[in-house]
Amino acid sequence: MNTLEKIRQTGASIALQSGIIGTPRIEDVNLSNKLIEEYIRKVIRDLLEFNTKEGFDPEYFNLFSRAFMYVFGKGLEVTFFARLKKSISFINYDFDKLMKGTCGEYLPEKIKLSAYKYTSNIMDMYIEMFKNVKGAGEKIISEGLTFEECLNTILNGAFYYGKELCLRIPFDKQEKVEIYFLEKDNSYDYDRYEKNKYSLEDFKIVNYTFL
Repeated sequence: MNTLEKIRQTGASIALQSGIIGTPRIEDVNLSNKLIEEYIRKVIRDLLEFNTKEGFDPEYFNLFSRAFMYVFGKGLEVTFFARLKKSISFINYDFDKLMKGTCGEYLPEKIKLSAYKYTSNIMDMYIEMFKNVKGAGEKIISEGLTFEECLNTILNGAFYYGKELCLRIPFDKQEKVEIYFLEKDNSYDYDRYEKNKYSLEDFKIVNYTFL
């Protein structure tokens, strides 16, 4: 079993044990794999560029764990709007919200509360997935893989299990909600970005926000 398979198996095992999956879906939705791939590609591009140019140590300040929670929340949001039969042609991305670990910002309060119960399980999932990558550089290279491919698998898992959880949460489809998918992306831009906006001190403790 290679590293990517171990990452996927780890995520599936924790999702099953925690109840994120294992119960019947209330309904199914069709989401564009292309849109999800484009979204995660934007996340990874900014994560790696930020980490390289700002010189932060991800193992110290939880850069990727915040991204995991943010992408998990986006999986919840996109699936929620898909269940409302909203047309989804774009998945917006905000680097600053990623850096704060913002999760499920556009979800109704009842959905947030249902998802919030799984926060510790989601972070356990991230930690266990990342264990397959941390300190395994030589093994990853020997398998012909890159760290970027491993990170892509981890974040795809975050989005997927956000989706799967949302498909199992009941809600009133008549509830008024704000649609947001046409908002412009807020990407990381080193040349225009405010220097020292994020410091190591900001990331000693991870505080995830269900806004």
